[in-house]
Amino acid sequence: MTQRYISPGLQKARALFATEGLPFPELPPALADQMRPFEELLFGTRDPETGPYALDVFRDAVYEQPVADYALLGFDGHGINSWALHYYLVQGPLALFIQLPWGGAYTDPDEARARVGEAFALAATLTAELAGAQAARALPGGVRLVVTDSQFVEPGCAWLKAPGAPPVEFWRPPGSPLAQAVAAVQDLRAGKIKL
Repeated sequence: MTQRYISPGLQKARALFATEGLPFPELPPALADQMRPFEELLFGTRDPETGPYALDVFRDAVYEQPVADYALLGFDGHGINSWALHYYLVQGPLALFIQLPWGGAYTDPDEARARVGEAFALAATLTAELAGAQAARALPGGVRLVVTDSQFVEPGCAWLKAPGAPPVEFWRPPGSPLAQAVAAVQDLRAGKIKL
């Protein structure tokens, strides 16, 4: 059996996460093969115009204009406690922005690791559910699910029928945006909701 090629950028990103004792998120193979380092703590498939700590810049771009598929992950922040792990994945019908505390002076590493692991597991479930919805033709073409799971900016979930169109927001606190997004896609597949 032939072993799959792993890009040097992806190898470095995995090594960084392993050094931190963190799980590594699932990346679509086409994007994983394109991963490259941009800084010591930041990897992606396209050069970011700003640091990922400015999550709202990345999210708002998806709402305002067509955005090509990309992945961005790593660590960014400022000061002694405003640091976060970032995992941004824009691919097909999904625009996912995960920004969770990591590396700050007052962040409990064990609690943060558990939260990151939970978020990455839900992200993997979400991508699988969306693929199922596409295969079942339950997801109209051109519709994108935008999910923001952050403790630094307003979290949320929305269906976006086209860039520039008003988003149909559906996340309600106190639940996890990722968990609610998974439930919404499952409801879409089951015919409980229509877009």
